[in-house]
Amino acid sequence: MLIKMFQEQVKKRADKIAVKAGEYALTYGFLHRYSSQLAHIIRETGSTTTTHKEKAAALLLGHDESMIAGILGVLKSGMVYIPFDPTYPEKRLTYMLKDANASLIITNNENIDLAQKLSNNVPEPVTIINLDKLEEHTPGADREDGEDAEDMDIKREPRQMAYILYTSGSTGNPKGVVQTRENILYFIDNWVRRFSVSDSDRMAQFASFSHDGAVPDIYSSLLNGATLYPFDVKRKANIEAPSEWLTREKITIWHSVPTWYRYFVNTLTGNEVFFDLRLVILGGEPVREHDIIMYKKYFPYSRFGNIYGQTESTVSSIWLLTPADNFQKVLIGEPVDQTQILVVDRDGDEVEEHEVGEIVLASSFLSPGYLNNVEVTHQVYSRDEELGRLYWSGDQGRWLPGGDIEMMGRKDHQVKVRGFRIEPGEIETLLLQHPDIREAIVMAKEGTAGSAYSSISGDRYLWAYIVTGKDLQVSRLREYLAGKLPDYMIPAYFVKLEAMPLTPNGKVDRKSLDARGTKLGTGTGYIPPGNQTEKILTETWKMVLKLEKIGIDDNFFDLGGNSMDVISLNDELKKTFQKNIPVTAIFNYLTIRTFARYLDQQAAPAAVIDKKMDRREEIRRSRTRMMEKMKRIGAGNERNTARNR
Repeated sequence: MLIKMFQEQVKKRADKIAVKAGEYALTYGFLHRYSSQLAHIIRETGSTTTTHKEKAAALLLGHDESMIAGILGVLKSGMVYIPFDPTYPEKRLTYMLKDANASLIITNNENIDLAQKLSNNVPEPVTIINLDKLEEHTPGADREDGEDAEDMDIKREPRQMAYILYTSGSTGNPKGVVQTRENILYFIDNWVRRFSVSDSDRMAQFASFSHDGAVPDIYSSLLNGATLYPFDVKRKANIEAPSEWLTREKITIWHSVPTWYRYFVNTLTGNEVFFDLRLVILGGEPVREHDIIMYKKYFPYSRFGNIYGQTESTVSSIWLLTPADNFQKVLIGEPVDQTQILVVDRDGDEVEEHEVGEIVLASSFLSPGYLNNVEVTHQVYSRDEELGRLYWSGDQGRWLPGGDIEMMGRKDHQVKVRGFRIEPGEIETLLLQHPDIREAIVMAKEGTAGSAYSSISGDRYLWAYIVTGKDLQVSRLREYLAGKLPDYMIPAYFVKLEAMPLTPNGKVDRKSLDARGTKLGTGTGYIPPGNQTEKILTETWKMVLKLEKIGIDDNFFDLGGNSMDVISLNDELKKTFQKNIPVTAIFNYLTIRTFARYLDQQAAPAAVIDKKMDRREEIRRSRTRMMEKMKRIGAGNERNTARNR
């Protein structure tokens, strides 16, 4: 049904843009042909042949149109897709490949080397398909006879698996959340009806493809004739301000995590007017009252939506506001159709008004569970004779007068940072494997190490408290974890303790951790700025990172910076130096000394400044050639169709 609905849009809107990512814009007809060609190649490799279980394909692609083509191609072939973020550590991706028993990696020129490494790391043979070289995979791949994935003899059952998303796991390894095709249609039906998504909409997609927040963006757009706009902050060579991008592309729906939204509104002056933006939707982490105040201030022509849900349920409830609506508290909203939300105590009985309990979801459209992890599946899923299947979310809430639910945090130590679900236990397990660390506790706290500004922003950072007898350095600990964890799971700050504080009953006293220990330094030693450029950069870094003292050899990330801080830094630098500065330059030059040298060399030839440009240009030309080839194939199909008529 998923593919059929997409193909119906193709028939109606073949020439309409389906996906626009940077300079690349794919029409519905082009995307259909592109993904169908991939589906045929997948089938011809034999990767989908199985007698005992559904086969999975890893999509090792960036945050752009190629990932969309990969998703559709895999679904058309009858396989299950797993988004693989190329920025994740090789060890983590290898674990995911093994755990899912993936028989196929779909990638492109940019990530082909990593794909080869991953295939060599697993014992079973893995086929690699390069999207930039589709014509080389099979002699019959160039199909000019109009043959379509519809013609394949593929049985697509509603409860057939569609995708697997890997989230943080408390045992030291990520766990795969399985979702079905039927459930996708259910989520999207609710999403489309609640937000009135139509073919006139332009959907901004900020969430990573490996995050469940991307699911409603992708399918609500492509199954309803709208246009999807993937926006990848890290990979845009000369990133423009989000406000400029929103206005230029006439975006109608903004959907992001609250953290990214906060960075966005902090760049606004109040002079911007977003006439086209009709919806501002936040989800993935708790919304704060200040977020709504900023919405009322900057988006008087838009409606506001707060989405509550997990990777296991995607969308469970929706709270809608208009600028004229008054509110007392931030609510999780009304349950979507065919979903019930309960708040229960430890015995499973529903709590009274104002009492706090665990939020439990009752629905027939919950995830089937965790891949290869029956034990954890049984821990959070159960069945009730009257309500049916239940998911015990671990979130805490309380009933308010009138039947609304207010979020009250977590019953366990799971946290959300920048929209990503994180099990601190996974980080703690890896820290305890370090030979010099005896004990470790990881917590999420609001604000940075150098300020108390957190009360308004609501931004959260990971802090690691470690017991060690050695003089460890932040840079070494980050390097140790970077080989095993994605960047969003690496603590921003590390604190050394002589011993963990304990409560009278012997448990770690987490509340007293803030008053103990010594924050680890970068280990580089303080060196003050030596020229004007370094002085300007130092002051800018202090403002963005909210620190009082920064040396020119300190690493941006070792000081607690993250990808969102990079965005803020880039914005401030453009204002200060009055010119576009590639955001990639910040990632390439992570100290004030090297970044100042980079800025001072801007008058030098481009080849001297960035030797990687040749490689990027080669990749760009390769993708352009591939798209031109697909257009020629499409033109041939149309001529054949006309002759047949």
